[in-house]
Formats: sequence, structure tokens, C-alpha cells
Amino acid sequence: MFQRIVDTAPGNRTLTDEDRRQLAVSEMTEYSVVVHSRPGDDEVTEVDINLDKKLPPWVITLDNFLTDEECDAIIQLGYDAGYKRSEDVGKQKFDGTVDSRKSKGRTSENAWCSSRNGCREKTVPKRVIDRMSTIMGISDANSEDIQILKYEVGQCTYFIFCQYSRVLASICVSNLFLS
Repeated sequence: MFQRIVDTAPGNRTLTDEDRRQLAVSEMTEYSVVVHSRPGDDEVTEVDINLDKKLPPWVITLDNFLTDEECDAIIQLGYDAGYKRSEDVGKQKFDGTVDSRKSKGRTSENAWCSSRNGCREKTVPKRVIDRMSTIMGISDANSEDIQILKYEVGQCTYFIFCQYSRVLASICVSNLFLS
């Protein structure tokens, strides 16, 4: 899936006028994909969990995935939904749900764009979710809600990539972003 995403990114290839017209009709941006890490260049033909644990994970970013207008709209939707201090997952309750607890490592605030608050059905989130579904080749019915994170100058979060015991560095950001 990741290699296909890299290979088909509009910003990673030379586009014709017809390509640009088709992107506009489908409301797809001319995003590009940057690969930061990949398992390797060899074609994988079988599942091997032991080999998977030894290889680096796919880590990519999609640059220019959202337009400035889409960013502004989603940030506003976060304000409409109500940003709240980000919390970590706490202990599991008897019914399978979990408590939340204030994080010592995350100082961000977040809001959710979901069907419960009517956000997910609005024009911009629907367009963005459709775009993500198209790029990944996964139905939007199988996607999670959009979590909108808000960081003020000097706020940080500590990302720990638990799979295969890799730890990513602490990241501090000074603006709003969508994850």
C-alpha cells in the first residue's frame, strides 16, 4: 500500500494539463509524498513476522495534502467542537472502556471531528476523508474520526513508537496541525 501511495502521488511526478483537470474534478490536491523510512527495496511475497520485526517501518509524510482553506476550516471546526486538554489512556474498566488521565508528556489540546458532533458530515471534513480513502484505497466506513490537535508556542508532545521498540524523538511544534 505505501509503495503505491508514493508512486501515485501527483506531486511526485510530472503532471499534464489533463492530469491537473482530473485532480481538480476529483478535489484531489497535488500532494507529494516524502519517504522517511521504509522496510527495504526488496519485493515482499510472503508474510514473515520475524523479518517484519527486524525491518524499519514505513514512515511517510504527505506534503500539501490539505489546502490553506481546508486547514483554516478544520482548525475552526476544532474550536466549534471545543478543544480540551489532551489526555492519555488510563486503566481499563470492568466494562472494557478505559479511564483517561492527564498526561505529563503531552501539553496539547485536542478536539474530535466525528458524526456524534456533526462535524464529519460537513463539506471540508467529508472532502478530506474522501481524499484519504482514495489515497489509501480503504473505504471511509473503515476510518476513524479526525482528531484535531492544537499546540501553542512552546507546547510539546512526546511520540513513542512502540512497535518494534523504536522511539521517535520528542517533537515540539508552534502551530496547529491535523493528525
